[in-house]
Formats: sequence, C-alpha cells, structure tokens
Amino acid sequence: MAAVTMRNIAKRYDGDSDVIKGVDLDISDGEFVVLVGPSGCGKSTMLRMIAGLEDISDGELLIDGTLHNRTPPARRGVAMVFQSYALYPHMNVRENMGFALKLAGHSRQVINDSVNTAADILQINHLLERRPKELSGGQRQRVAIGRAITRKPEVFLFDEPLSNLDASLRVQMRIELMRLHRELGTTMIYVTHDQVEAMTLGDRVVVFNHGVIEQSGPPAELYARPTNQFVGGFLGSPKMNLLPCRLEHSNGATRAWLSDSLALPVPYALSRTDCPATVGIRPEHFELTDAENGAPASVEVQENLGDYAILHARLRDTDQIVSVKLTETAGHYAPGDVVALRAVPEECHYFDEAGPTLRVG
Repeated sequence: MAAVTMRNIAKRYDGDSDVIKGVDLDISDGEFVVLVGPSGCGKSTMLRMIAGLEDISDGELLIDGTLHNRTPPARRGVAMVFQSYALYPHMNVRENMGFALKLAGHSRQVINDSVNTAADILQINHLLERRPKELSGGQRQRVAIGRAITRKPEVFLFDEPLSNLDASLRVQMRIELMRLHRELGTTMIYVTHDQVEAMTLGDRVVVFNHGVIEQSGPPAELYARPTNQFVGGFLGSPKMNLLPCRLEHSNGATRAWLSDSLALPVPYALSRTDCPATVGIRPEHFELTDAENGAPASVEVQENLGDYAILHARLRDTDQIVSVKLTETAGHYAPGDVVALRAVPEECHYFDEAGPTLRVG
C-alpha cells in the first residue's frame, strides 16, 4: 500500500493550453478516491499520468514518498484496469491473469499461487480454464481486475471500468469493488463520469472540471454542501434545480426573490446580499402543499420510477420548469394539472453570479 501525492501537476500538449492546470492532491495510504467530472475534464489524463502512460509537463508525482515523474510504468508499483478489458483472446483466464508475472520471470508456482488467490477473492475459480470469448462482460471485468491483483500493486488505478456493463451488473460490480477494497486495504483511485458511481464507491470524491479540482471531500459532504454551482449541479440525480433570483436584505431578514411575487426566506448567513444570485433546490427538497402555502405550478409530465416519481412542473410565477421528487404515495398527476410547491428553506443553496456558494459557515 502507498500514499499518492500530486504537487502542482500540469499537463499540456504541443500547441494546446494546459489540460491539467496545477493540481494539488493528497491520497492517503489505503484510501478509495474517486475522480469524477464530465467528459474532457482531465480526470483520465490525470490517472494516466499516475500510471506513467502520459508524461507530466510540470509538478511532482510521489508514490509512497518517492518521486516518480520519470519512472517507467512497470516500476511504479501501480496496476491499471481499463474501460476495455484488454484480455488476450488466445489465452485462458489463468494465463491472462498470470501473464504479467510470467513476463517478470516469476516461477510457475508463484504464478499459480497468485492467480488462485486472486480467483478466490473474485470468486472466479470456475472460470480459470475458459477463454475470454466464453465469458460475459462482468466476468471479463473480474478477470481484468484479477490480473491487476496478481501483481500485488501498491496502488490500483481504475479508468471507467464499469461503463461497458448493463445497469444491473454495474450495481453488482460496485458492491464487489467495495468488498475488494475492504479485503485488500490497498490504495485505489477510480475515474468515472457517472456521479452515482462516485457517490457510492469513494471514501472521498474529487470533482474535476476543465483541468482543475472544484471540490474534494466525503460524498455526503459534497452533496449537502457544494462549494460552487458546478458541483451542486453535477452531483445528484435528478439534477439540482438552478433558478435565477435576487437577494434582498431588509428588517434583519434576507429573502431570495424568484419573481416579483415569489420569494424564499434565507434562514442562514450569506457572504453577500442585495445582489443577483442563483438558488439551487434539489428535487427531493420540494414539497407538495396547499395553494395558500405554496407557489402554483403546471404539470408538464410525471416520470414513474417504481418507489418514487419525478414530477416536471412549470412555476407560473417564473415560467421555469423544475423537477420534484415524489414518493409513491403522492399520487399521479396529468399534464396541465396545477400543484402548489414549497421549497425547504434550510436545504436551498445560494450561489453568486461567478458560481461560488454564498453560504457562510
């Protein structure tokens, strides 16, 4: 196991501006960290620099306290699992899993012991004599992970390893990866664009955007207290509702005006008031209420998803469409129905025009 330290890491290509822009990040020994962000944000490039598959333009990369900017990939003590399984089709599972050890000159006994141990952990002993074409997608991914385990790396690197699997299999593999981390205790760095994977897998989530880190912390903390509008809007499914408003402070109270007739009380301190802003309201923080206590909204469509539903409704006072998460007991609404919505004031987020949160403390 090993800690990974990045100091002012930058990556640029000839003729291009920086893809990674001076990233500082400390990953503790044994930590499971997920790098998440939209396509093109630089998260996979960062992973490939850790692996040694991309050169580092500036900064320092340390693994277990040793500088590794120019160390060949095979000598960094890392193992990478790719989005594509990259298995040799002419080899069976046992041969695929032990191939790196064979190249390193290990004895047949050492290779067999390592492969058997990895197969036990991943529960794929019964697949060892099969060829990749005889395996399902989930089984191939387990083999790819097993190939990494046999190398006994200090750091595991995962580059969107579940993106080729169907939805139910992704859930199963997420559970297996969490179990694997618990059993091995090895440092793991996982890249994904899927914020659900990020929220469920990581001890810590690092949100990337345009080559910089927007926020880093435990998943629940990032969800509840985003430091800016990008993080608030990126994490969460369905997405956070983002509505323009104007903050006004008078008579000792701050209110957020969404229109001339619709205002929300702000129950906590803000760094600025009396300014344009954006209020972020998660779908689960809207409530259905009566006409006297809520804002009228016209239903556009309702998505029924089993134990809950998502109501898409247009606020009459702002002409903005919002998403509202309903429990299964909330009933069914048809297009054109009028409902009254109330936002939970304590759960609303306020961002200034540049994006950072306005909440103090």
